[in-house]
Amino acid sequence: FHQEMLLYKLRPSYEYQEEAWKVHVWKKDREKPKNQERSKRKFGFRELARAVKFSAKLMGRALARRVKCTIMYATET
Repeated sequence: FHQEMLLYKLRPSYEYQEEAWKVHVWKKDREKPKNQERSKRKFGFRELARAVKFSAKLMGRALARRVKCTIMYATET
């Protein structure tokens, strides 16, 4: 237990770290040779616009189906 506690940094400051999704090496990527890197998936403006339009349509439907209510009075006690 005491040896584990030595690894913790006890300070109230926020330390900047690298984003985990950028530096983490997945198990499946460790097995691949370095020269077989797959190309990054790129989306054009049209595909991106269609995705935004579709998600906005779904959100509009969800908001239309919700129960509309007004809270007249609220208290913490």
